[in-house]
Amino acid sequence: MSMKYTFAKTEEELNQILELQASNHYSQISKETKLEEGFVTVRHTLKLLKTISGNFQHSIAKANDKVVGYALMMLKEKGNEIQELKIMFELLDSLSFKGVKLADCKYCVMGQVCIDKDYRGHGVFGNLYQNLKRQISKHFSLLITEISTSNLRSLRAHTRLGFVSIHQYTDEIDEWVVVAWQL
Repeated sequence: MSMKYTFAKTEEELNQILELQASNHYSQISKETKLEEGFVTVRHTLKLLKTISGNFQHSIAKANDKVVGYALMMLKEKGNEIQELKIMFELLDSLSFKGVKLADCKYCVMGQVCIDKDYRGHGVFGNLYQNLKRQISKHFSLLITEISTSNLRSLRAHTRLGFVSIHQYTDEIDEWVVVAWQL
């Protein structure tokens, strides 16, 4: 399987991210698929994808010039722009990682990760994150994200990569685990 790891630079690539996101959104898949394959909870707009990463770019995996996976880069300053993430962003600076308050750390957020069903189980997840890490590790010490406790596939994948749970909370939508990855 020939795979290229790069960064989303064109509007076409961003639109392909949105298509992949839409087809894996929890509202579009069955309960069985959610349990077995995982899901995404937030739907972005093209405008939002262009702005949440600031001067950085989203990590993408391409096969035959088609985006088959992505990991979205998100600056903490953009946290208020996505309604579903406001609670997490309000919490972050009050949390700690290894005894250090996040407010005292340089961190960014992985806004969402998704891989086309046909490409799962082939190392794409880890490679997307390693690609993102190469871009951001000189600028940030931590990468933070949150995962639904019902998204077992995502929880296992993040744990395998080295993410550590730093907080758990419940909102009106779901129960969440906030995880951190030391860059």
